[in-house]
Amino acid sequence: MKITAQYILHYGKEWLFHSMRSVRPFVDEIRVFYTPKPSHGQKTNVPCPEHRDELFDIACQFDAICDEHLYKNESQHRGYARDMCVMTGADIILVVDADEIWLPEQLKWVLEHVQTQDPCTWRVNMIHFWRSLGWVCRDNMWPERILMPKHPSSVENYIPSDRCRPLHMGYAQSLDIVRYKISIHGHKHEFRWRWFAEKFAGWKPGMIDVHPTSENVWAPEPFDKSLIEDVVGDHPYFHLELIE
Repeated sequence: MKITAQYILHYGKEWLFHSMRSVRPFVDEIRVFYTPKPSHGQKTNVPCPEHRDELFDIACQFDAICDEHLYKNESQHRGYARDMCVMTGADIILVVDADEIWLPEQLKWVLEHVQTQDPCTWRVNMIHFWRSLGWVCRDNMWPERILMPKHPSSVENYIPSDRCRPLHMGYAQSLDIVRYKISIHGHKHEFRWRWFAEKFAGWKPGMIDVHPTSENVWAPEPFDKSLIEDVVGDHPYFHLELIE
C-alpha cells in the first residue's frame, strides 16, 4: 500500500522539521500543499511572520513534493490536497498539520492496524502542549487524521487513545505565531474576550480554563517531557520553562 503524508501549509516553521521527521520513516512520500494567503477562514492585513521559502527548505530535507495554490477556504484547501494524493496513488493518507508530531512506535502500530480493519476514516485524540513542553491540556476531541480513500467502506472509527496520542504543538509556539494564528483562525469570532492577553500570554502555572473558544475544556497539567525527549529533545523550545 502506498502511504502519503499530506500537509496543508501557510505557516508552521517552528515545528515543521520535527513533524516531518516523525512521520517520514513510515510513509512513501510527503506532499505539501502550500498557500501564500490564509485559507483558514479569516483574512488579515498582518503579514505572515514566516516565508514560503523557509517552509519549502524544510520540506525539501524530507524529499517532500511541494504544491502552491490559492484557496477560497480551508475546506477547498484540504479537499484539493486529498484529491491530489488520491490521483497520485495514495492508498492511505496520513493528514498531518505542521504543529503535529507522531511518536514512532505509535505511528507504526497505527498504520499497520488500519490496514486490517474495515473503516476508511480514522480519528485520533491528541495531547495539546501548552506554553512549553512541560504542560499539556487534554480533551475529548477527535480530528480526522487517517484516510483510506480507496476502501469500499464509508465507516469511520477511532484510534484507541491508549495506543496512540499524537503531540499537538499548536499552543507551544512563540507569542508572535500564536497571535498571527488567531488572526486568521476559522473560529476567530468565537475566541473568548481577551483570551490571548489573559489566558495565553498572561498564563501562569496554576491557571485553568484556558481553551480559546470553550469554557472549562482545557486545564493545563504538568507533563514529564523526558517521555518525548527522543523525539523533540533537540528542539530549541525543549528546555524553556515558557515559550515567549
